[in-house]
Amino acid sequence: MRYEAKWIHSLSPERKEEGDARIMLSDHTIRISPPGVCALVSLIITATLLLLLGVGRGLIGHRNVVLTALETLGITAAAALAGFLIGKLVTR
Repeated sequence: MRYEAKWIHSLSPERKEEGDARIMLSDHTIRISPPGVCALVSLIITATLLLLLGVGRGLIGHRNVVLTALETLGITAAAALAGFLIGKLVTR
């Protein structure tokens, strides 16, 4: 079975706002949300999983679960920010 992918963007010239994008695979359509929505969903899911990881660390280590979860989230947020800033400095 062979699929041909076509990128279709529903942004018409008359409309100023951003439309959605779709990938057509034969008879199946995969809808892709705008980048801002995808980034927000990714951020929420990542934060939730990191908090769950922190809860697990707290339970296994017999420590305060809330503080350990927040510690995990804080450390990863700081690492992400540092990576972002280093990337900005390198690309200048």
